[in-house]
Amino acid sequence: MASISISIVTYKADLGLFRSLLESLRQSVIVLNSREHIEPPVLCILDNSEDMKAIRQLKAVIESVWTTSAVSVEQAGENLGYGKGHNKCMQGVSSTYHLVLNPDVLLQQDALLLALDYMESNPDIGLLTPYVSSPSGEQSFLCKQYPSVMDLFLRGFVPANIRKRFQYRLDRYELRDVTHDAPVKGIPIASGCFMLFRTSVLNTIGGFSPRYFMYFEDFDLCMRMHGRADIAYVPSVKIIHAGGDAAKKGLRHIWMFSVSAYRFFSCWGWKWS
Repeated sequence: MASISISIVTYKADLGLFRSLLESLRQSVIVLNSREHIEPPVLCILDNSEDMKAIRQLKAVIESVWTTSAVSVEQAGENLGYGKGHNKCMQGVSSTYHLVLNPDVLLQQDALLLALDYMESNPDIGLLTPYVSSPSGEQSFLCKQYPSVMDLFLRGFVPANIRKRFQYRLDRYELRDVTHDAPVKGIPIASGCFMLFRTSVLNTIGGFSPRYFMYFEDFDLCMRMHGRADIAYVPSVKIIHAGGDAAKKGLRHIWMFSVSAYRFFSCWGWKWS
């Protein structure tokens, strides 16, 4: 019988978005539970905030919404960062599949069911990434080629009117020529707002690297997965993602992005253009 565990790491969460996530996840779990031979999911929520009022508010939202399956709510006591937070949730997990989920996404009702169906039918896949759209309905292209420094600079820091001159280059980087209406195997890198892993593969590679506090931990994990299992883009699995764009979040996020980018390229090789 297949089983799934889910981890969500929060830090000063937008409670409205978080409530919407839990409500959409609950509906998706209800659809999943209608299928035989799938155990009810186990949900772990870890909060990195040290603000006790924020944590109480978060727990109140969880208690008011999540009545579908088992849930554990943990307080880190410090800001562990994205990857370390998920690693803490994944300690001792023995599920068939593990879903790493951002607190600012919405799931289509059949997202979990379709995702598990695909994984069950494709044992060579270690990681599934879905079709992602923005709140306005535009497709977000989170499947990537190996990045260059130029690609990251153009996407994150160049004004839109100038960036248009490099659209062909950016389209290739974002795999827009292959990620359409059919599943695609062999994806080099998948960004991490929704990452459904085969747990055995995830455990083999040791989860997220503690070298990354925020940003590029998903890129690094994908690189370590190659040679062990494949990564697939499955567009029938649909979510909405409200986050992203480090450059618009202020200088602190730009600094964290730059530090993590340096660590990623130092580990996996510099590609400038």
